[in-house]
Amino acid sequence: MKHLITIFMLLFAGATIQCYAHQSHHCSQDSVPKKGRVMPEFPGGPKAMMEYLVVYVSADTHGGGIRGRVVIECMIQPDGSVSDVKVIRKVDPRVDAEAVKLVENMPRWSPAMKDGQAVAMPYTLPVMIREKRD
Repeated sequence: MKHLITIFMLLFAGATIQCYAHQSHHCSQDSVPKKGRVMPEFPGGPKAMMEYLVVYVSADTHGGGIRGRVVIECMIQPDGSVSDVKVIRKVDPRVDAEAVKLVENMPRWSPAMKDGQAVAMPYTLPVMIREKRD
């Protein structure tokens, strides 16, 4: 049952990432995928990104009972690096800071492409926060 819930959460979060990436209020018409355009991709694809973005928080460290989804907006640069990371949906200041650090330390992505050229693109990511169980 525990594995089934985790799988459901990963699938839901994956769908959420797709929605956020395509509907970010900061995306311009030039950043929406069309003919000749490719969205940026996390190394290993969406499943690897979801595994990376699930944060288990120790009750000792953060006071316990903290869970939810921090929503982070960032820019994927033409070289695949992540920059301009900011929280657009907060959960708790300590946890929000951890989520920012997690996104800032992401490995390089495959960048967005437009007409065969790498381009910068805004991207919105949900970071799932769960309490770590001993």
